[in-house]
Amino acid sequence: MIRSSLLLPLAVALLAFSLSQARDPYFFTAAELTRSFIRDAFIRDAASSIHPSVHPSVPRGGSDTPPDPPPSGDPLLDSFSSFSASRRADPRYSTVAVDRFRLPCSLPKFLSTFLADGAPRSVPLFHEEDGDEDVVSSAWSVPDGLGVRRRAVSFVHPLSNPLGPARTRVEKAQTQRVYGAHGAVLETSTRVLDVPGSKVFTVEDCWIVRALPGGREVEVTVLIDVRFTGSTLLKGIIGSSSRKDGTKWFQQFMEGGARYLGA
Repeated sequence: MIRSSLLLPLAVALLAFSLSQARDPYFFTAAELTRSFIRDAFIRDAASSIHPSVHPSVPRGGSDTPPDPPPSGDPLLDSFSSFSASRRADPRYSTVAVDRFRLPCSLPKFLSTFLADGAPRSVPLFHEEDGDEDVVSSAWSVPDGLGVRRRAVSFVHPLSNPLGPARTRVEKAQTQRVYGAHGAVLETSTRVLDVPGSKVFTVEDCWIVRALPGGREVEVTVLIDVRFTGSTLLKGIIGSSSRKDGTKWFQQFMEGGARYLGA
Protein backbone atom coordinates (compact mmCIF):
# COMPACT_ATOMS: atom_id res chain seq x y z
CA MET A 1 0.00 0.00 0.00
CA ILE A 2 1.27 3.48 -0.85
CA ARG A 3 1.72 5.70 2.17
CA SER A 4 -0.53 8.79 2.16
CA SER A 5 2.49 11.06 2.63
CA LEU A 6 3.78 9.88 -0.75
CA LEU A 7 0.60 10.53 -2.69
CA LEU A 8 1.22 14.23 -3.34
CA PRO A 9 4.82 13.81 -4.58
CA LEU A 10 3.69 10.91 -6.76
CA ALA A 11 0.85 12.96 -8.21
CA VAL A 12 3.24 15.82 -8.96
CA ALA A 13 5.67 13.43 -10.63
CA LEU A 14 2.90 11.90 -12.79
CA LEU A 15 1.66 15.36 -13.74
CA ALA A 16 5.15 16.46 -14.67
CA PHE A 17 5.67 13.32 -16.78
CA SER A 18 2.37 13.74 -18.61
CA LEU A 19 3.07 17.39 -19.33
CA SER A 20 6.55 16.55 -20.59
CA GLN A 21 4.97 14.25 -23.21
CA ALA A 22 2.59 16.88 -24.53
CA ARG A 23 3.28 18.32 -27.98
CA ASP A 24 1.50 21.59 -27.30
CA PRO A 25 4.23 24.27 -26.94
CA TYR A 26 2.21 26.01 -24.22
CA PHE A 27 2.57 23.09 -21.81
CA PHE A 28 5.37 22.96 -19.24
CA THR A 29 8.06 20.32 -19.67
CA ALA A 30 8.88 18.24 -16.59
CA ALA A 31 12.04 20.25 -16.01
CA GLU A 32 10.17 23.55 -16.38
CA LEU A 33 7.52 22.40 -13.92
CA THR A 34 10.17 21.43 -11.38
CA ARG A 35 11.95 24.78 -11.80
CA SER A 36 8.63 26.55 -11.43
CA PHE A 37 7.85 24.83 -8.11
CA ILE A 38 11.31 25.68 -6.75
CA ARG A 39 11.09 29.25 -8.06
CA ASP A 40 7.71 29.80 -6.43
CA ALA A 41 9.00 28.43 -3.13
CA PHE A 42 11.70 31.10 -3.31
CA ILE A 43 9.11 33.79 -4.09
CA ARG A 44 6.94 32.77 -1.14
CA ASP A 45 9.93 33.19 1.18
CA ALA A 46 10.81 36.46 -0.54
CA ALA A 47 7.34 37.84 0.13
CA SER A 48 8.08 37.67 3.85
CA SER A 49 11.17 39.84 3.34
CA ILE A 50 8.92 42.77 2.58
CA HIS A 51 7.16 42.63 5.97
CA PRO A 52 8.63 39.78 7.97
CA SER A 53 5.96 38.99 10.57
CA VAL A 54 2.78 36.95 10.04
CA HIS A 55 -0.70 38.21 10.86
CA PRO A 56 -4.19 37.66 9.42
CA SER A 57 -4.95 40.22 6.71
CA VAL A 58 -7.72 42.77 7.17
CA PRO A 59 -10.37 43.01 4.42
CA ARG A 60 -11.36 46.26 2.76
CA GLY A 61 -13.59 48.48 4.82
CA GLY A 62 -16.30 48.62 2.14
CA SER A 63 -19.22 50.54 3.58
CA ASP A 64 -17.03 51.55 6.53
CA THR A 65 -14.99 53.84 4.27
CA PRO A 66 -15.94 57.41 5.23
CA PRO A 67 -17.69 59.44 2.50
CA ASP A 68 -15.80 62.24 0.80
CA PRO A 69 -16.52 65.70 2.21
CA PRO A 70 -18.06 68.32 -0.09
CA PRO A 71 -15.71 70.89 -1.66
CA SER A 72 -14.40 73.22 1.02
CA GLY A 73 -13.04 76.05 -1.09
CA ASP A 74 -9.55 75.32 0.28
CA PRO A 75 -7.50 74.03 -2.70
CA LEU A 76 -5.07 72.04 -0.53
CA LEU A 77 -7.83 70.40 1.51
CA ASP A 78 -9.84 69.57 -1.60
CA SER A 79 -6.76 68.16 -3.33
CA PHE A 80 -5.95 65.98 -0.30
CA SER A 81 -9.55 64.77 -0.03
CA SER A 82 -9.68 63.93 -3.74
CA PHE A 83 -6.33 62.13 -3.86
CA SER A 84 -6.92 60.09 -0.68
CA ALA A 85 -10.43 59.19 -1.83
CA SER A 86 -9.06 57.89 -5.13
CA ARG A 87 -6.68 55.60 -3.26
CA ARG A 88 -9.37 54.34 -0.88
CA ALA A 89 -11.63 53.59 -3.83
CA ASP A 90 -8.93 51.79 -5.84
CA PRO A 91 -10.08 48.12 -5.96
CA ARG A 92 -6.48 46.92 -6.25
CA TYR A 93 -5.88 47.97 -2.65
CA SER A 94 -7.63 44.88 -1.36
CA THR A 95 -6.42 45.08 2.25
CA VAL A 96 -6.69 47.78 4.90
CA ALA A 97 -3.64 47.09 7.07
CA VAL A 98 -4.28 50.00 9.44
CA ASP A 99 -7.75 51.50 9.70
CA ARG A 100 -7.99 55.11 10.95
CA PHE A 101 -5.38 54.61 13.67
CA ARG A 102 -5.09 57.71 15.85
CA LEU A 103 -1.78 59.11 17.03
CA PRO A 104 -1.53 61.90 19.64
CA CYS A 105 0.42 64.42 17.60
CA SER A 106 -0.02 67.22 15.10
CA LEU A 107 0.67 66.64 11.41
CA PRO A 108 4.03 68.49 11.56
CA LYS A 109 4.99 66.33 14.55
CA PHE A 110 4.03 63.17 12.67
CA LEU A 111 6.16 64.17 9.70
CA SER A 112 9.19 65.06 11.82
CA THR A 113 8.87 61.90 13.94
CA PHE A 114 8.20 59.29 11.26
CA LEU A 115 8.97 60.59 7.76
CA ALA A 116 11.55 63.37 7.80
CA ASP A 117 15.22 62.78 7.04
CA GLY A 118 16.79 61.53 10.28
CA ALA A 119 13.38 60.99 11.93
CA PRO A 120 13.71 59.16 15.29
CA ARG A 121 10.98 56.59 14.44
CA SER A 122 11.44 56.28 10.68
CA VAL A 123 10.70 53.35 8.37
CA PRO A 124 14.44 52.67 7.82
CA LEU A 125 15.06 52.60 11.57
CA PHE A 126 12.15 50.21 12.11
CA HIS A 127 13.62 47.85 9.50
CA GLU A 128 16.89 47.81 11.48
CA GLU A 129 15.01 47.03 14.68
CA ASP A 130 13.18 44.23 12.87
CA GLY A 131 16.45 42.46 12.02
CA ASP A 132 17.26 43.76 8.55
CA GLU A 133 20.86 44.68 7.75
CA ASP A 134 22.71 47.30 5.71
CA VAL A 135 19.72 49.65 5.76
CA VAL A 136 20.35 52.69 3.57
CA SER A 137 17.99 55.58 2.93
CA SER A 138 18.50 58.49 0.56
CA ALA A 139 17.43 61.98 1.57
CA TRP A 140 14.05 63.17 0.39
CA SER A 141 14.27 65.01 -2.90
CA VAL A 142 13.22 68.62 -3.37
CA PRO A 143 9.47 68.73 -4.13
CA ASP A 144 8.71 68.70 -7.85
CA GLY A 145 6.14 70.89 -9.56
CA LEU A 146 3.32 68.79 -8.11
CA GLY A 147 4.73 68.89 -4.59
CA VAL A 148 5.93 65.28 -4.71
CA ARG A 149 9.12 64.29 -2.87
CA ARG A 150 10.95 61.00 -3.49
CA ARG A 151 13.48 58.79 -1.76
CA ALA A 152 14.89 55.25 -1.99
CA VAL A 153 15.33 52.79 0.88
CA SER A 154 17.30 49.55 0.58
CA PHE A 155 18.29 46.80 2.99
CA VAL A 156 19.32 43.15 3.20
CA HIS A 157 16.79 40.75 4.64
CA PRO A 158 17.66 37.23 5.93
CA LEU A 159 15.78 34.29 4.37
CA SER A 160 14.90 30.97 5.99
CA ASN A 161 14.19 28.85 2.88
CA PRO A 162 16.89 26.11 2.80
CA LEU A 163 16.67 25.83 -1.01
CA GLY A 164 17.34 29.51 -1.66
CA PRO A 165 19.90 32.16 -0.82
CA ALA A 166 20.55 33.03 2.80
CA ARG A 167 19.56 36.65 2.26
CA THR A 168 18.15 39.00 -0.33
CA ARG A 169 18.38 42.67 -1.17
CA VAL A 170 15.14 44.66 -0.96
CA GLU A 171 14.43 48.06 -2.49
CA LYS A 172 11.68 50.52 -1.63
CA ALA A 173 10.79 53.50 -3.82
CA GLN A 174 8.81 56.06 -1.81
CA THR A 175 6.87 59.21 -2.69
CA GLN A 176 5.52 61.74 -0.20
CA ARG A 177 2.87 64.41 -0.68
CA VAL A 178 2.01 66.96 2.02
CA TYR A 179 -1.17 69.02 1.75
CA GLY A 180 -0.49 71.94 4.04
CA ALA A 181 -1.92 71.43 7.51
CA HIS A 182 -4.59 69.00 6.27
CA GLY A 183 -2.82 65.74 5.60
CA ALA A 184 -0.11 63.74 3.87
CA VAL A 185 0.17 60.65 1.66
CA LEU A 186 3.13 58.24 1.59
CA GLU A 187 3.27 55.64 -1.19
CA THR A 188 5.83 52.81 -1.39
CA SER A 189 6.64 50.25 -4.06
CA THR A 190 8.75 47.32 -2.77
CA ARG A 191 10.83 44.87 -4.80
CA VAL A 192 12.90 41.85 -3.73
CA LEU A 193 16.03 41.43 -5.88
CA ASP A 194 17.99 38.23 -5.24
CA VAL A 195 15.35 35.51 -5.28
CA PRO A 196 14.67 33.66 -8.57
CA GLY A 197 11.34 34.77 -10.03
CA SER A 198 11.00 37.77 -7.75
CA LYS A 199 10.46 40.12 -10.70
CA VAL A 200 6.89 38.89 -11.13
CA PHE A 201 5.42 40.98 -8.30
CA THR A 202 5.74 44.16 -6.26
CA VAL A 203 4.01 45.13 -3.03
CA GLU A 204 2.46 48.59 -3.01
CA ASP A 205 1.35 50.37 0.13
CA CYS A 206 -0.27 53.74 0.70
CA TRP A 207 -0.42 55.71 3.93
CA ILE A 208 -3.18 58.31 4.24
CA VAL A 209 -2.47 60.65 7.17
CA ARG A 210 -5.27 63.06 8.05
CA ALA A 211 -4.99 65.88 10.58
CA LEU A 212 -7.96 65.87 12.97
CA PRO A 213 -9.79 69.00 14.14
CA GLY A 214 -7.92 70.79 16.89
CA GLY A 215 -4.49 69.95 15.45
CA ARG A 216 -3.48 67.59 18.27
CA GLU A 217 -4.15 64.23 16.61
CA VAL A 218 -3.72 62.54 13.24
CA GLU A 219 -5.56 59.56 11.80
CA VAL A 220 -3.60 57.04 9.73
CA THR A 221 -4.96 54.51 7.25
CA VAL A 222 -2.61 52.11 5.42
CA LEU A 223 -3.70 50.23 2.27
CA ILE A 224 -1.85 47.27 0.70
CA ASP A 225 -1.82 45.99 -2.88
CA VAL A 226 0.16 43.11 -4.42
CA ARG A 227 0.71 43.71 -8.14
CA PHE A 228 1.86 41.00 -10.52
CA THR A 229 3.80 41.68 -13.70
CA GLY A 230 4.14 38.01 -14.68
CA SER A 231 2.58 34.61 -14.06
CA THR A 232 3.37 32.22 -11.22
CA LEU A 233 1.75 29.01 -9.96
CA LEU A 234 1.63 30.38 -6.40
CA LYS A 235 0.11 33.78 -7.12
CA GLY A 236 -2.56 33.29 -4.46
CA ILE A 237 -0.05 32.25 -1.82
CA ILE A 238 2.24 35.19 -2.60
CA GLY A 239 -0.62 37.67 -2.40
CA SER A 240 -2.01 36.24 0.82
CA SER A 241 1.40 36.04 2.50
CA SER A 242 2.36 39.59 1.54
CA ARG A 243 -0.92 41.02 2.80
CA LYS A 244 -0.73 39.14 6.10
CA ASP A 245 2.89 40.12 6.72
CA GLY A 246 2.27 43.72 5.70
CA THR A 247 -0.70 44.04 8.01
CA LYS A 248 1.32 42.87 11.01
CA TRP A 249 4.33 45.04 10.12
CA PHE A 250 2.31 48.25 9.78
CA GLN A 251 0.30 47.59 12.91
CA GLN A 252 3.50 47.09 14.89
CA PHE A 253 4.93 50.27 13.38
CA MET A 254 1.91 52.35 14.41
CA GLU A 255 1.64 50.78 17.85
CA GLY A 256 5.33 51.46 18.46
CA GLY A 257 4.83 55.02 17.26
CA ALA A 258 1.98 55.53 19.72
CA ARG A 259 4.16 54.28 22.57
CA TYR A 260 6.96 56.62 21.48
CA LEU A 261 4.56 59.56 21.51
CA GLY A 262 3.39 58.59 25.00
CA ALA A 263 -0.07 57.38 24.08
